[in-house]
Amino acid sequence: SAASSMYLGEYAANYRVDTDTALGEIDALCERGLLTAGRLQLKNYGIVWDNMHFYLFFLTSLIVTVVVVVLTVILTSMLGYALARLKFPGKMWILALLIIGAVAPREAVIIPIFRMLKAAGALQGIWGMTLWMTGAGIGNTFLMAGYFLTIPKEMEEAAAIDGAGTFQTFFDIVLPMARPIVMAVGLFAFLGAWNNFLIPLLCTISKPTMQPLAVAVYSFQKGHQGWWNQSNAAAAIMIVPAIVVFVLLQKHIVKSIAVGAVKG
Repeated sequence: SAASSMYLGEYAANYRVDTDTALGEIDALCERGLLTAGRLQLKNYGIVWDNMHFYLFFLTSLIVTVVVVVLTVILTSMLGYALARLKFPGKMWILALLIIGAVAPREAVIIPIFRMLKAAGALQGIWGMTLWMTGAGIGNTFLMAGYFLTIPKEMEEAAAIDGAGTFQTFFDIVLPMARPIVMAVGLFAFLGAWNNFLIPLLCTISKPTMQPLAVAVYSFQKGHQGWWNQSNAAAAIMIVPAIVVFVLLQKHIVKSIAVGAVKG
């Protein structure tokens, strides 16, 4: 059939079988309705979104990601500014801890963080995974600190002469000037939180209804073998928002890199 011949060469190459075997297997898939000519089937999205309750998983991912992005931007920007501009006791210790945390393998800290959150009673819930993923993005502090070093100190000195304190100078002058790197760090935090799989999996083992999209798509594919049409629709629901956000914010990443290169 036309559908069989359409996928014959690709199927045979991917599964390393001869053309006769590939043709027979493709015909069997076509008879079962699992392989049709490529076309958009919007009904699959409706089935996944409503019947499979993926709107709840989407909402969970959205809430967790927004909170992670806000916390990551606030914490990394404030800490980066402190490391770049301020002098205080223990500064080198904090810098050393950040370096260790940035270079340490993620697998090496999973068990300690898991046990710590479990002891605090924050593991099986949204806040546990939110705090965990926020901590995982603390390495962005170095990006913030590096960008703040490129901002002329005369701006801050003029603000100090006018009577502005450290916090007022940071929020009213320095942070608005660092908008490109703030947007870039926000994008990195968004992609990291939205696509994260291991941390949400560990935090929702006993509460599957609180799963974010990444875990929900995996669970759906594992529990519905052969439902490729709905599985692909579920994967698209997860991927499309990340692509849209990246396209909208990519210019800020390019701008932050260009500004850092010129000033550096």
